[in-house]
Amino acid sequence: MSKLKLFSAIILLMVLACGGCANQNRHYYMGEYSSTLYACRKNPTPEEQAKHVQELQNIIAKSEQRNLRVPPGIYAELGYIHLKAGEMAEARNYFEAENRLYPESKVFTTNLLAWAEDTLGKPKEKEAPAVKGVITPVDAIVENPGLRAGEGVVYE
Repeated sequence: MSKLKLFSAIILLMVLACGGCANQNRHYYMGEYSSTLYACRKNPTPEEQAKHVQELQNIIAKSEQRNLRVPPGIYAELGYIHLKAGEMAEARNYFEAENRLYPESKVFTTNLLAWAEDTLGKPKEKEAPAVKGVITPVDAIVENPGLRAGEGVVYE
């Protein structure tokens, strides 16, 4: 093999290796999730919460438009927000969507619903609790140490 052919083969391999790195497919669309969550944590007002909820819904819509999976925890977070607002039907729908995409979340979402039914009762029987600050599934674990997250589930 001549030096020219060897040099050409090395260059070709380097181009293919670099091209493989450059074409990494992004698996999730996260939008402005981090910044809206940070804003909610820093300034937990209803306005910041509404912006964060809007961003969660935006992530779902953009993911569907781009034919990407909705990132793990997005449906669960929206479900938890509805759960805290006493909107059990919407919460259940979001939890079921999370479970369809990420079956490993089922233990956690099932525990959240059981916790909600124990503490909140039926939505029509008791008044919905006041929404305070940022409400994510992680907050549920912090507020209720007995509530376990599903194995392998990452929410933040």
